[in-house]
Amino acid sequence: MSLLSFNDIKAWVKVSGAEPGAVSDSAKSIKTILRSVSGTVAAGELTMLMGASGAGKTTLLNVLSSRAAGVSSSGTVRLDGAVYDHDAFMASTAYVTQDATFIDTMTSDDILWFRARLQLPSSLSDEDRRARIDDVLELMDLTAVRGVQIGVPGVTANGLTFAQRKRLNIAASLLINPSVLFVDEPTTGLDARAARTVIEALRRVVETRGIIVFATIHQPSVYVFNLFDTVLLMAAGLIVYSGPTHDMLTYFADMGHTCPRLKNPADFVIELMADASPKNAAAFAAFADSRAALSSSSSSSSSSSTTTPAITSSREASSAPAAPLAVIAPADRASWARQAWELTKRAVKISLRNESAVKSNVAQSVFFGLLLGLLYNLDASQAGALDRAGLLFLTVTNAIFISVQASVFVFMSERSALFRETADGIYGPATYLFCRVLADIPFQFLYQLLFALPLYPLAGLKAEWGTAALFVLIHGVTAVVGSVMGVTVSAFTSEAAVANAIAPLLLMPAMMVSGFLIVPKNIPAWLRWLRFISPLRYGFGALLLAEVEDMTFRCSPSEALSDGSCAINSGEDMLATYQIKEHGFGTVASQISILFVFFVVLLGLALAAIVSTVRRKQAPKS
Repeated sequence: MSLLSFNDIKAWVKVSGAEPGAVSDSAKSIKTILRSVSGTVAAGELTMLMGASGAGKTTLLNVLSSRAAGVSSSGTVRLDGAVYDHDAFMASTAYVTQDATFIDTMTSDDILWFRARLQLPSSLSDEDRRARIDDVLELMDLTAVRGVQIGVPGVTANGLTFAQRKRLNIAASLLINPSVLFVDEPTTGLDARAARTVIEALRRVVETRGIIVFATIHQPSVYVFNLFDTVLLMAAGLIVYSGPTHDMLTYFADMGHTCPRLKNPADFVIELMADASPKNAAAFAAFADSRAALSSSSSSSSSSSTTTPAITSSREASSAPAAPLAVIAPADRASWARQAWELTKRAVKISLRNESAVKSNVAQSVFFGLLLGLLYNLDASQAGALDRAGLLFLTVTNAIFISVQASVFVFMSERSALFRETADGIYGPATYLFCRVLADIPFQFLYQLLFALPLYPLAGLKAEWGTAALFVLIHGVTAVVGSVMGVTVSAFTSEAAVANAIAPLLLMPAMMVSGFLIVPKNIPAWLRWLRFISPLRYGFGALLLAEVEDMTFRCSPSEALSDGSCAINSGEDMLATYQIKEHGFGTVASQISILFVFFVVLLGLALAAIVSTVRRKQAPKS
């Protein structure tokens, strides 16, 4: 039988400002969360970690599962007597987060198939993967809804319920057949009936798979409480009771705390511990130690005794030397190519399933292209030259604005799933970002093509196939840069509203210094450098080069200057006015190349932000 043991686990965080009783550390103080916690969790038993808010239960679970980001810790953790090894533990354990974070357009089957392709050994056939998916869906009672899109709770009418999402969260973690399943607050946000279905599902896991299931619970109902075999009760960072659930009330009665008749046992002990100070909690823990010592002594004196003591000492975890835990090498993990393929397929599927967004983008592209095509009737006059520049600036600005907004929405909808899946080791941030952008490129070019089809012939732009193709290419490249810009902005923020507020703050200055709204020579000298970091400058410049470089313009008598000449005689005059060819960037290729540089730089910034967030969320302090 597998056994998870932990000995002398301490956890603390550094907080600014001094607090009463805090240990001073330079300009900061140390807040202790766990105080020499020890114990064991056995396989084949449904074990509950219970305590009032702030008792330290989630921190203990996170420390044991190596997910205590931002928390310093010490102590010893063993699985089956083998000393902790990060790689081996990550391969042998699974962690079910409190929040069921999924992409709302995916189905339960999609979620599990994606994980099966990337997490299960490559030696498994697709039939074996399907069989395992079928097994966990049946175990979690989700077979009937396997093809239903997850949806957004409270928004999507036919999506999964909160309880079904919680059970899918467990199913996703069970897919790898872990030896230990850590579950954080599986009943949070659920009513009594829904909570019952979730814990009954965990009960089935214990009974059918015989693994270690260790779940934190805040305040369970009587029915849910009785579904658990063992409870570890925490208060003020200490374990004050560890033993069978049915012995808990007797234990506290022996201490002089009798549960009133018909009172929920969980409510009783939570209320008892809610106001426990570290000193009082230590007294409870000391009583637990004395009971454990007495129980152990009685057991050892009886040769026929083979049962586990009702109370496990909080100081009694094994301290005997143990062999290092064998590292489960990731040789069978999915290759980078498979990760990229599955991520790209999923990203395309997500985009296609968001039918309202696709339809609105298609309709917007066609409508806006048709509208501008009907409004503009370009010719070779002086007014036509200025209108031509205005139209090109308007179209390229539209391309980047729309793509930025769309990518902010998409990334924010996937953000939580990204951090969950990278924490589970399914793929890395760089692979996700590469595939997310790659999958978006065809859509951006499609929308720009649909935009150009009515606009280009109706507006009177240059009637050449090559120039028309460049028109679509330049808009597509600019839109892709905008898409990456949206991802970058989103990666540096945690809320969509903030990202949507920041994006215009970046785009508006880029518009102002792009060369059209303000002629470059009229920009204050100390701000002229800004135009070189505006992607709109290069998108606009590439369009002007493609459209007007070899054009000639005429002027009517009313448009002529006082000497009878025209202000703009050729495309070169226009390019000179907007300073498009300065610093040697006088070709369409050079302008597009600079857009590519923007693409790479923004991609790098987005990756740096995502990696930083992933590390901050996952890496425990030592």
